[in-house]
Amino acid sequence: RDVSDDLMTSHQQVLYRPGLRREGLNVATISKCVGLAVWDSAVLVLLPLCSLLTGQDYMLLEGRQGGLVIFGNTLYGNLILCMLILAMFDSSSWCIFTVVGLFLSVSFYVVFVFAYGAVYSMGIRIG
Repeated sequence: RDVSDDLMTSHQQVLYRPGLRREGLNVATISKCVGLAVWDSAVLVLLPLCSLLTGQDYMLLEGRQGGLVIFGNTLYGNLILCMLILAMFDSSSWCIFTVVGLFLSVSFYVVFVFAYGAVYSMGIRIG
């Protein structure tokens, strides 16, 4: 049984991205889990905040296997999340929240790329 099977939630796509060997827990897997946890936390804070400011209900999608938020796995997922947030606001107040959502999305992937490069440069086998 692979150790990383214990971490399987909605983050399956990232944990088993092509090129990542199933070698249990290593630096790359842990760093991805931490990054996804930060992203999920940001979403869980942002959506209730939007709900408070607008008085409307917010949408929280459950992962297929009990994960917190299914968005965060792919860039398209993050863009869909931005559009969901955008749809909750009228034309006078949507701009700043879309900018915040896009910033979180882009910054997540920048951190991911740099972390992947740093781990690879340390000589750890990740693929």
